[in-house]
Amino acid sequence: PVSKLDWKTSRPDRHLVLRGPNGCVSARASLWWRQSPRLQDRTSGCIGHFAAADDASGGEIINAACSQLAQLSCKDIFAPLDGCTWNSYRLVVERGAEPFFFLEPDNPASWPGLFTSNNFSRVARYYSSLNTDLSVRNKAVERVAARLADSGIRIRNFDKENAERDLTALYQISLQSFRNNFLYTPIDWPSFREKYVRLFDIIRPDLLLLAECGTETVGFVFTIPDMCELKRTGSCRTAIVKTVAVLPGRRNGGLGKLLIECSQLAARTAGFTRVIYALMHEANSSLNLTSDYGSVFRTYNLFRRQLSP
Repeated sequence: PVSKLDWKTSRPDRHLVLRGPNGCVSARASLWWRQSPRLQDRTSGCIGHFAAADDASGGEIINAACSQLAQLSCKDIFAPLDGCTWNSYRLVVERGAEPFFFLEPDNPASWPGLFTSNNFSRVARYYSSLNTDLSVRNKAVERVAARLADSGIRIRNFDKENAERDLTALYQISLQSFRNNFLYTPIDWPSFREKYVRLFDIIRPDLLLLAECGTETVGFVFTIPDMCELKRTGSCRTAIVKTVAVLPGRRNGGLGKLLIECSQLAARTAGFTRVIYALMHEANSSLNLTSDYGSVFRTYNLFRRQLSP
């Protein structure tokens, strides 16, 4: 059966449903075009909320979605992408042996082929890596830490008693840090806040670290326990680094590496034995930041179909 959707944060412009002979939903997809991310200022649309009970239904609804976006003068179609990269997107293409972790996308192995067989090709690749030795230290980071400390930068835990203040700081950093990311579009404060509020019960202040210079927050690393592992085994030995963000500028050079190092130490101190660095774009600095600490175990693709040159 095709699972239910949460419409509150993704807000599609149109939703398509395909029903089988028995009246049950056999495939679904949502369309976005009014505020879709763009490459080189080309008019684009997105296909997201994709699910299919069988390959024939999946191919049929992908074709229907492409036809409708073509009629709306879209030149590029990105899939699967729930409107923007702040929401769910990407398909698993190389699964590996690791169980799936909390907030990770999952899909049947046939779904990527449903898009490539309908004239989509990979436009971006993402990786998740795993570190099973939290004692590993990067010697170069020690010099970076000393330099940043001399410049007045300190690292502290998230303050749940002043959560609104700290979430506002995370929001402002995210807008600036990610503005040059692939397919970036800005997010409004209520939507950003909602994403973190939903996780508030599992956010651990000792794992969500903020870097400050005086009264200004200049970076953060967001790490959470793997709740899927807890549900699956009854215990949780894995922490997931979801986001690393640093304000641009020479003053903050090396801060991303330091935050990764501090997050690994915080996870080890809290009793975790493994850290996952989740869903890193192949060209993003986060992949370089974590390359010293783990090895890739899962790969994901985002696809694009060009409707016109």
